[in-house]
Amino acid sequence: MTKTDKDFNSLNVRGSARLESINLEKGAVTQATSISTAVTLNKSAGIITAVSSTLGTNGNANFTVNNSSVMADSVVLCNIVNYSGSQGAPFSRVQNVTQGSFGVSLRNVDDINALNGIVKFAFSVL
Repeated sequence: MTKTDKDFNSLNVRGSARLESINLEKGAVTQATSISTAVTLNKSAGIITAVSSTLGTNGNANFTVNNSSVMADSVVLCNIVNYSGSQGAPFSRVQNVTQGSFGVSLRNVDDINALNGIVKFAFSVL
């Protein structure tokens, strides 16, 4: 079997009968001002460091990620990869995927304690 390399803009696929690896162009951005402030990161994958959040019990906050890699039919994966706080329970989900951006919804699912730390998100655009 012969192996082939294919480049699709920032996505590099290498393999033969099966996919061996996917290399995404990565970056990082830090949110400014508040937990609802939009960020811009024009990479296929990255880390978003949010501002320190004091989101109340069962509270919700949304922010937009502006990203030129996102198409209206893109699949966007986003997870919390780190939480520096000692109280609260952060949960996230992707919403509103459109040409050039996607939304992130952060929710504190704790019934007793507010969040008290910095949330880091990792995302990839497929």
